[in-house]
Amino acid sequence: MIKFFYFFTIFFCWTPWVFAQAQTFHTKEGRETKSKAEAYYSRTVAVPAEEGGKPIVEEIYLSTNKPKLRGTYQRKGSYQFVGEKCEFFENGLLKSKENYTNNSTLIDSAFYFHENGRLKIVYFYPSSMDSQEKIEIQDPLVLLYQDSSGVKHLENGNGFAVLDERNNLEQGHYKSHKKVGEWSGTFLNDKYTFTETYRDGELLSGVTKDSTGVETPYDTSKFRVNPDYPGGIIALRKFVAQNYRFPKSAIQNKISGVVQIEFVVEKDGRMSNFVIAKDLGYGTGQAGIAAFKGAKRWSPAYMRGIPVRVKYSLPIHLNL
Repeated sequence: MIKFFYFFTIFFCWTPWVFAQAQTFHTKEGRETKSKAEAYYSRTVAVPAEEGGKPIVEEIYLSTNKPKLRGTYQRKGSYQFVGEKCEFFENGLLKSKENYTNNSTLIDSAFYFHENGRLKIVYFYPSSMDSQEKIEIQDPLVLLYQDSSGVKHLENGNGFAVLDERNNLEQGHYKSHKKVGEWSGTFLNDKYTFTETYRDGELLSGVTKDSTGVETPYDTSKFRVNPDYPGGIIALRKFVAQNYRFPKSAIQNKISGVVQIEFVVEKDGRMSNFVIAKDLGYGTGQAGIAAFKGAKRWSPAYMRGIPVRVKYSLPIHLNL
């Protein structure tokens, strides 16, 4: 039994001395923009002074000049986090504090807060070492949930909780860290409602209802399924590498670095909505989009029985 004792904790994030800073501007949706006028926040990535240090990222709300995010990337050109990551509300108060492994997987404790500064929910990610001494992360445990007034509804994995993550809202009861009984909620920006039945943490059945009242039953096979490229993401990377055509002007100017391409996997598995999230110029971004075209269709994603579109971002590393 894992018990959680909550006293008084001061949460903070620190930033080491850095150099070689690069600043970009982004819209509220996260899209990079050259126009500071339409930007919602700025992002600064800097390399620590010590040799081999990992890039430090800091995001700032432009309207308030207060921090939005502080953390550390795996490596240059990567958007995956390692170590401590903190996010903030626009009022400057801490929104979340998480810890990541070197493989960018959540580990240890994660804290999430209400906008008034009160602690909202605490997760714990148990871990163990396998036979090759690799860290294996188990399913997270909910240790604490309290409302914005500070009233506790769940403690040490027992009680009622409201989980709000990525436009998905669900609520129900836990017993010994496992979902039990009936759960309900909304997802995809409240377009759908659902009810589910659990026993000892196992989903027995679920029903999704759309705005017109049409019901879609589901089980674990279509509860939450990620899109899957034939042969896996490695096969897609190989396809892009084989089909990327280095622009002549980029070769002449000895361009190297990372091009970041965003795209959407549609409900039928097609790839669409290609966007150059990071460009090196000289046609390298457009060549990146061209390299993706002709790729095979994905197996589509499902969320609670409903086919959904999923956005991806994939780096292309260019090195002459």
